[in-house]
Amino acid sequence: TIANNIRIGKLTISGDVATFAKAPHSNSTFSYWQQFAQTTIGEIRFLPASLGISGAGVYTSYCNGPFKDSRVGKLNISEQVEDIPAYCFKEMYLDQDVLVLHTKTIGNSAFQGANISIDTLAIGAELESFGYATSGSLNYFQQFGDMKIGKLKYCPKEAQTGTACYKGVFETAQIGALEIDSAVKQIPNYLFYNAKMELADFTLNV
Repeated sequence: TIANNIRIGKLTISGDVATFAKAPHSNSTFSYWQQFAQTTIGEIRFLPASLGISGAGVYTSYCNGPFKDSRVGKLNISEQVEDIPAYCFKEMYLDQDVLVLHTKTIGNSAFQGANISIDTLAIGAELESFGYATSGSLNYFQQFGDMKIGKLKYCPKEAQTGTACYKGVFETAQIGALEIDSAVKQIPNYLFYNAKMELADFTLNV
């Protein structure tokens, strides 16, 4: 679906939804999903424990995710969600007070976008790994790339990334305040690589 005249008050992606399929006209340079592209949505309720997104493992120069340019009033991710797939909410329009994530994995570029603004983003202790896409020997994370984040609360105890990186988890994201939970035992490689931060106060106890 690509239509800027479609409006949905509340969109529920139920637990029965298994996969977002890549469009057949995608190629080695362009990847298209765009299931809800340019749609105006009052609220998204995202419920699948582990939604698949086809063809997301290899990096392409241009990628239009399922909610490309959609305008969303509120994003609600269920605590039952274990995996947020790559590109899922990339480049949507969202301005939200609080977003709390209790997932085990977050795919590459899942929330990437300069038009996503979160006052408080909390990443829960449940998180185990950040996914990435590859291009040759380069790894692209960019889960929260380009975002605006007022305050980041980071709670994962020992989340993993990898040993190679070209674009970091918070690549060029703007972070106003950072809180690392006292239970965190390890900060993963490349987590804040190339992020933009000016912190008035910061305490590290890892």
